[in-house]
Amino acid sequence: MKQKSEISGLISIAGGKKGLLVTASFFSVLSSFLQLAPFVAVYKIIEELLIHAGQPSEIDKDVLLFWGGVRICSDDSCIAHFLHQRDELPYCSL
Repeated sequence: MKQKSEISGLISIAGGKKGLLVTASFFSVLSSFLQLAPFVAVYKIIEELLIHAGQPSEIDKDVLLFWGGVRICSDDSCIAHFLHQRDELPYCSL
């Protein structure tokens, strides 16, 4: 008797909801990548500061503002603010 793979078993359980399963899987993978955004933002800010440590006047302020905005907006409190659910998060900083 041939065993089904885990994925094919999951798809057979999903039945007619196969499209929803694929969509949910896609968004799950996307979410995993987007969770890296704050770490990349902090890395890019530190990189810019270290490259121009000798000449602080040459620091590109647009780069710092962009990556700082990415870092701030990747926080749950910022997302909740834009979704008007601010009261549900007691630690919301906005």
